[in-house]
Amino acid sequence: MSLVTVQKRKRVHNVPSIPDNFDKGEESSGDESDDDENDSKQKPSKDDDKPSKHELPGPSTDSDGIPYNYIVIIDAGSKGSRAYVYNYLSTGYMAEKKLLGDKEISGVRLLNKLPYVHGESSWNKKINPGLSSFQSKVKGHSTKQLAKIIGDGYLSKLLKKVSKIVPKEQRKRTPIFIHATAGMRLLEEADRESILKATCQYVQDSTNFYLPDCDSHVNVIEGDEEGLYGFIALNYLAGSLRKDTDPHGLLELGGASTQISFQPNDKETQEHYKDLISLRLSTVGSTEPDMDYEIYSKSFLGYGMYRIQDRYFESLIKLRENEKIGKDKIPVVVDPCMPHTLFKEIEVSGKKYKLVGSSNYEQCQELVYKTVAKDNGSNCDTDVQPNVSKCLFNDTMPAFDFNFENFYGVSGYWDTVSKLLDLENEGKSPLAENYERFGKMYSYSEIEKETSKVCSLNWKQLQEYRTIDKDELSILCFKSTYMISLLHNGLGLTKNGTTEFQVNDQINGSDFTWTLGRAILYASDEGLTEVGDRGMDSVGYYRNTDPSLFIRGSERPGFSSRPAWDVKGSSKNGSGSKNADRDHSGSSLFSILLFLSILAMAFWKRAIVVRYCKALLARVVSTAGNKYRDLRLSGDIENDAGYPLEDIVSETGSTSKYTDDVLTTESGEGTFNDQFEIDDEPLPEQSEGSV
Repeated sequence: MSLVTVQKRKRVHNVPSIPDNFDKGEESSGDESDDDENDSKQKPSKDDDKPSKHELPGPSTDSDGIPYNYIVIIDAGSKGSRAYVYNYLSTGYMAEKKLLGDKEISGVRLLNKLPYVHGESSWNKKINPGLSSFQSKVKGHSTKQLAKIIGDGYLSKLLKKVSKIVPKEQRKRTPIFIHATAGMRLLEEADRESILKATCQYVQDSTNFYLPDCDSHVNVIEGDEEGLYGFIALNYLAGSLRKDTDPHGLLELGGASTQISFQPNDKETQEHYKDLISLRLSTVGSTEPDMDYEIYSKSFLGYGMYRIQDRYFESLIKLRENEKIGKDKIPVVVDPCMPHTLFKEIEVSGKKYKLVGSSNYEQCQELVYKTVAKDNGSNCDTDVQPNVSKCLFNDTMPAFDFNFENFYGVSGYWDTVSKLLDLENEGKSPLAENYERFGKMYSYSEIEKETSKVCSLNWKQLQEYRTIDKDELSILCFKSTYMISLLHNGLGLTKNGTTEFQVNDQINGSDFTWTLGRAILYASDEGLTEVGDRGMDSVGYYRNTDPSLFIRGSERPGFSSRPAWDVKGSSKNGSGSKNADRDHSGSSLFSILLFLSILAMAFWKRAIVVRYCKALLARVVSTAGNKYRDLRLSGDIENDAGYPLEDIVSETGSTSKYTDDVLTTESGEGTFNDQFEIDDEPLPEQSEGSV
């Protein structure tokens, strides 16, 4: 394979002049963006915390009365946390009612398929910054104090949102998971554990959600697990997670890390078996796992878009560390990837620097590649940039072919390509919506040509050329250059145009997120558990280096499944939350006695009303033709003390009272029907002949 050597020139650093009013001038802070790459496309609503028609609770049952199971997954990313709510029909209920089989349930044919896990587009919420930002609050605070700090001003915003979506009667049986990713992986273990412990305590103390086990519900997931969940989500949405169908490979670019996951061919699977993850899934109604995959999943920590930019800044500073310009003596650093005439101030390792853009694409390419190659052992040559290579890989990684594995690039890949090619500019391209829903085929020549252009424009020209957010625009050259280097020099994507590689925002019209894969894994294992005795078989996964360490898809051994659903919508079992309703010994007897008491009262009340009506009818008959006769209530109804008829609100909003046996009316609030509602829920309609 031929190599292309980057020509080395004598470095003459002509620092662009800095205007006197630099501190008052236009600055960009793209490097300090609060959003992860996979969240930049989703813009929060203006009234995110205000109730709206989109925040109505989800359904407890479908139109046929089949209950839904809900699950909440919170992705605690490096730059922010986002909560997602999903639901799916209860396999256990359908099995009990003998509804499983080759038939449609709610319009979906379930036989030989995974559970239909669904989430509305409005069933999520993002907050900034990342959970890892609370590292500075760990020292000097107890777990209880830290829980209040994390909860009151941060986590409560997510919990408030998901509580509006999950029906009230479903909350105590709805499991909640908080899985932290790359941002928390970078913390010291002691700080990480303190934050997780406080987070779990806050959720358990302040909500009714089902959280029986902090270790498995609130934790930091490994990079290969994140990639595995992404693999499940991608192929589920693409319709390729089924028997006798080859799955797609996944490339995901986040804020602090990048992931790759795919199923190797048979030869590579045999040679690299120990480096793979064995995944087991179960279709609806199956009594054992019936879908098996051997997956390679790898996360490159430090190679996410924003983390690599931090390393890039560190490289620039080392090149200019001895240069100081300006009266304030703050070091000035030339950034070839930033537009000429744009200036901004950054802080690295507690020290301030002034960045000055120079719009030099060749230098940008060279420095970005060196940043990718640095600290990667001998795999990447830092002096010579190859045309195509897989220098991020090592010998433990199975070989793959972009054409054979049919990779999808998501999150940061789509974010960068869509902004570079202006795919999301509504009103300009009729294909914009189709690109967003179904993706865009990657073309090196197209991407390289556009990157070269945006990297050569000054700040004013670039703003006229693209109308995206200024912070995003200021780093568009860097992001595009890094994506090219990562794909072609790090992962081995060819440049000749014969390779199939697609970048996607949505998969078949549905948003991609690895949290969906986590929910599917839970639903699949839960369904297997609900159908019957599964023996030792479970849905989940294990790393082939240690098959004995099996990770179940739902609750881990020793912890019960979510509380069951009963016909009244309450849970039959206790909840794992401190605030949830719990079963108590003798509760069944108490319920029976309460029912009998209510029944007796109903018959007693009916007898009173019947007697009252008879007395009233007798008086009316006896006084027929007396138009202005004074009607007084006495006799049986007065002597039957203990059930006075008073304070009944009429449909017109007035209050009727019986005072000294004379009917009077006062103004009041509410309606007549309000008297007969319990906990904001109307009483069930009574059938003919009921009491």
